[in-house]
Amino acid sequence: MLRSKRACLKGLLAVAACSLLNAARAVAAPAYPAKPIRLLVPFAPGGSTDALARILAKGLSARLGESVVVENRPGAGGNIAMGAAARAQPDGYTLLIVSSSLVINPGLYAAIPYDPIKSFAPITYLAAAPSLLIVNAREHAGSVGELVAEMKARPGAYNYSSPGIGTAQHLAGELFRLTTGVALAHIPYNGAGPSVAAVAAGDVQMGLASLPAALPLVQSGAVRALAITTRMRSPAAPDIPTFAEAGYAAVESDHLQGLLAPAGTPPAIVQQLSKATDAVLAQPETARQLVDLGFIVGGGTPEEFQREIARQLQKWPAIVRQAGVKVE
Repeated sequence: MLRSKRACLKGLLAVAACSLLNAARAVAAPAYPAKPIRLLVPFAPGGSTDALARILAKGLSARLGESVVVENRPGAGGNIAMGAAARAQPDGYTLLIVSSSLVINPGLYAAIPYDPIKSFAPITYLAAAPSLLIVNAREHAGSVGELVAEMKARPGAYNYSSPGIGTAQHLAGELFRLTTGVALAHIPYNGAGPSVAAVAAGDVQMGLASLPAALPLVQSGAVRALAITTRMRSPAAPDIPTFAEAGYAAVESDHLQGLLAPAGTPPAIVQQLSKATDAVLAQPETARQLVDLGFIVGGGTPEEFQREIARQLQKWPAIVRQAGVKVE
């Protein structure tokens, strides 16, 4: 009996010591964040993803009480920045803005320096980045259905522009081609500006272009927009119907923009960053700035963003293979 009491006492002392140790560790652990956070951007300054990153960095800096510093790491279709983030310490002090290249590149490149699921901890789905199907102002078709009918009546007579091979707009064009079964040639240009200008000049009959790049020419009448690629209309262009409304629901591409941390980042930090990001996105001024850039504002939990990444990984690499897209 005495031995049993002694054993019980030892167990209680061990539990108490462990609790004290954990409490001491909790007290000793510095509050997050305790130093500046770097936000990697896979593209050069000046583009829409970079602009989104800078808006987010400003909002998070104010909310977290530490500077969030944008660091541009362009190159290899986003692979350089994504690889750097995948190798970074999972301590919450390196974050990554991603675009659709996260889910497209696994099908586009023979090897990539990250695993889109295993290398990252999703934080928040930031925004959808719509693209527009635009046609030359002299094109007779006034709807997607009429355009498809004309292309089927004149097989091989139509081509479309994009900002380059492997871009989200290129793959949206291939999705349109595969869904409708039309004969449609891809003409890649070096960037969004030249791609849209080619449609306006009549060098190509149509194009897929980001909303910010295309909207000024739509508003001026130089080109005509027939549909938007997202599941909902854009607040920046509410009169342009979705492909689903035009009768082609399968042609859906939101060109995701999201915030990730390296895999292994403590869940408490991920949750703190997700809540802070949602709060930034909910600010009216932030929402206005993002809409002005052509985005549809997102938000939501890490788990919801994880499911969206998984959904798009099922979709885009398969489209890349089916379309035979290859980077040069």
